[in-house]
Amino acid sequence: YPHATDAQDELNRITASLDDIGLPYPPEVEQVQADINYSKEQFNQVLKDMEWWGIDHGEERMIEE
Repeated sequence: YPHATDAQDELNRITASLDDIGLPYPPEVEQVQADINYSKEQFNQVLKDMEWWGIDHGEERMIEE
């Protein structure tokens, strides 16, 4: 399954390409970034909840926001 960091990496490549050719970001870039941030927050909250319940989630770390 895709991971939030995969989406962030892809968005970073897109924005870097736009920067390289001098084009402004389309409005969708902000929405995609907001969606990625929301996904990261939700993922981290699930990990925290699982830890609270004593469930081994197998993830070594939270996603940096």
